[in-house]
Amino acid sequence: MRRRAVLASWVVIAAIISALPCPLGAQEGEPAADGGDVGALSAWEGAQDAGAAGEVNAPVDVALAGEAVEADEVEPEDLTAGGRVLITAVGDVALTTNAFKPVIDKLNHQIFAKTKAILKRGDLVFLNLESPLTSAPTVLKKTYAYTMPTERLDWLLEAGFNLFSLANNHSADAGLQGMTDTLDALEAKRREKKALFWSGIARDPKDAYKPTIIKIKGTTIAFLAVGNNSDPHVNRIYDGQVVKAIKQARSQADVVVLATHFGKEYQHIPTPAVVALYRGFVDAGADIILGTHPHVLRGIERYKGGVILHSLGNFAFSSRTVRHRETGAKMHGMVATLVIESRRVVRVEIDPLYVNNLEPWKIGSAQIPSANFVPTPVKGKFAEAVLDDLQAWSDAIAGNKVRIIRREDRGIIELK
Repeated sequence: MRRRAVLASWVVIAAIISALPCPLGAQEGEPAADGGDVGALSAWEGAQDAGAAGEVNAPVDVALAGEAVEADEVEPEDLTAGGRVLITAVGDVALTTNAFKPVIDKLNHQIFAKTKAILKRGDLVFLNLESPLTSAPTVLKKTYAYTMPTERLDWLLEAGFNLFSLANNHSADAGLQGMTDTLDALEAKRREKKALFWSGIARDPKDAYKPTIIKIKGTTIAFLAVGNNSDPHVNRIYDGQVVKAIKQARSQADVVVLATHFGKEYQHIPTPAVVALYRGFVDAGADIILGTHPHVLRGIERYKGGVILHSLGNFAFSSRTVRHRETGAKMHGMVATLVIESRRVVRVEIDPLYVNNLEPWKIGSAQIPSANFVPTPVKGKFAEAVLDDLQAWSDAIAGNKVRIIRREDRGIIELK
């Protein structure tokens, strides 16, 4: 039955890939000031809705592993022994070199002061790193190209982050030098701090889709990251190698975590094509999908045995965007904690946030200030509003029956 499910998923994904009009790269279309859309991405999703078809380049092998060795050449690192595993996850993080530099430099590690206690709950603490860690100049011909000073990595590590997705539309903004510098920085920190893992870019495209393996509390976790970029050093979500990588990860691990960077920006509801794509990844063997790129929250889906967080939204972004006004999107955020027991996800816990760096939020006579680059947990009617909206966006996914239970100011999804 498992083989039939995988074969069926591959047929669905192959059909989606075959309809791609062109590769989706950071070079193709101009992202917005806050890490905005790749023009080709919107065109592709529109084509899916219209049933259009096109051609796609032959798959290029790219590496996912954060290490320069084959996953099966090393003993997976055992972080601790026994008990349940908590994966705490946030969305996009980009504390870029030049944007609002005086403010960001003054805040430094205090950017995470309000959420640090929540983040520290996790054994693995995930983010999407939306810019390369480098002092190299940007090289792509685009209106907004990002880099992040390497020393700011210390702020992330101090906050508790130890699981990094590096595959996104800004991965190659500083070219191969920027990606090499990013890997160098992570590897240097890992030599100091053993529990540090990543996935999504490679020094050499020939290093193809190796899962990063983590052994923790008696559970083996495989981590893969894929994103919307045409650079051959970046792991591409629309490459047929993704399903093969998931299957490889499935053979090596109890739990497979797939980070994706994809979808229309500032839209709370995924298109049917994206829903089908992500469900196909679950059919192939993914247990958890951590979605990023839309910059706003999307619903949480239970599909078969998998859990799909369609978008974790922004977390810490050095931007004061107004693009959400164009679509009517809401700048909510969340910290999601996935609880793994007996090698399966049994619960998702949600801590609601406000991440709008520009505008205050008012409900009736109550008001909270703008986040001003500091992700802010919310309580009372503000927490209720975030959780109600998240439920509505979850309900909008066809066939989804997830129910979010409110406990004080947090949301709980029981999956037992």
